[in-house]
Order: sequence, then C-alpha cells, then structure tokens
Amino acid sequence: MGTLEMAISSVAFLGAFTDSTALLDLPYLFQSNEAAEEVLDGEVGQTIFRNLEPAGFKGMTWMATGWRHVTANKEIHKPEDMKGLKVRVMENQMHIDHFNALGASAVPMAFSELYTALQNGTMDAQENPFANIDGNRLYEVQKYIIKTGHIYDTSPLLASKTWWDGLSASDQELIQSCVNEMILFERQLSADNEAELEEKIGNNGTNAVITLTDEERQAFREAAQAVYDKYVPNIGQDMVDIIDGVNAKYIQ
Repeated sequence: MGTLEMAISSVAFLGAFTDSTALLDLPYLFQSNEAAEEVLDGEVGQTIFRNLEPAGFKGMTWMATGWRHVTANKEIHKPEDMKGLKVRVMENQMHIDHFNALGASAVPMAFSELYTALQNGTMDAQENPFANIDGNRLYEVQKYIIKTGHIYDTSPLLASKTWWDGLSASDQELIQSCVNEMILFERQLSADNEAELEEKIGNNGTNAVITLTDEERQAFREAAQAVYDKYVPNIGQDMVDIIDGVNAKYIQ
C-alpha cells in the first residue's frame, strides 16, 4: 500500500508470496559467509527479489542473521547421534523433513514455549543462531552447542514497490547506494557478534561448543539428501548448481 516504506522480514514470511525462497531453507546449502553473500548479492538473490515484485515488494539487500546450530544435552558429531532426539523446529515442512531425515523427531513449537520445554525435558534439542541461544538464555538448559551451520539465516530488507516507484531516479540511486554501504557494515557486525557470543558461551564454565570437522558436516549433508530429492525438483537444480559452484570457490 505504500504506507510503510521499508521493513526487515524473515525468509519464511516471504514463502507466502513466492516459492523461490524455499531454496534458502535447504540444509547445508552454504559452506561459508563469503559464499552465501556472493550468492545472495548475485543472480540467485536478485531472482528471488524479482519474483517478489508482483506482490508489491522491492528487494534492497540480504542482511545477515547468523548460522543456525543445534543445541542438546549430549555430544553430537554424526547424524546417528541425533537418533531419537525430540528437536524443536519452526513451523516449516522442510525443517521438519530435515531433522526427521537425520533420525530425530522434529516437533514444531512456538519459540516462546521453547525454554520451558527444554527445561522440563519435553524437548531434547533445538536449533537457532547464537544470538537467539544467548538472548533467550537457552544455554542454561542445554549443555552443548553443536556448530552444524545447517542454515545461513538471512533477513531481506524490503521496500514498498509502490513507494519506490514513486521516487525519482536520483533518489532511488542515493538510497540504494546507502543500502549497499550499510550491508558491508551489518554483515561484519553480525559475524563479529556471532564470534563474541560463541566465545562467551563456550567459556562460561558450563557449556561446550562443538565445531564439526568438514567431514562430519558433510556426513550430515549426505544424511539430508532426501530433503534435496524431495524439494529441489520444484526449486530448480540449476539454482543449487550455481550455489555449489560458488561454494567451491571458497573451499581451501
């Protein structure tokens, strides 16, 4: 309607307007911050933004939220370690399918109920970025943070297309240039914050952070192949191939 000029959204919300955002929910899709940023700033990210325009959104940039990791009260190094665990997930069918494919039992639950559910044992594990693990003190009821990095969380900055189309070309150029400058700062701030929270939680004397080796993380990706088999035909193998190519550039 144009009454609100801009908003920072969740990717899940945008699924109501385009199926192309489902790509970003594929587990273990990205291998690094650099790969994720290149993909989102490139043709893949811009294609998703173009697909949103008929619904009235102008995509400005993709902001960093942090990698999603698993927490539990047991050490986890391989998919078999997930077997039988009740894992709280968001109300997202791909997320549910992912953890079920690992042998866990995925249970959608409101985030507001999560701390109590972990405290009383209704849930055994959950997954979130470090910012949520810290901000909601989930580390108090979970001993281990396992750095699965199964999803690179991003929050798109959107503008009202009605508002945007009413601007002069010079104003559009000025605003976009400010956004382009901002995102460099925001992504670095997010990465620094993630590192600080990992150190804080890992050194508090109670919790332990487990960093998976490349081989261990690859085992999780292979265990989640059923998710790719189910969803990629609709998403487009070409999109996944582009991302695999970008990932390969940053593998040392």
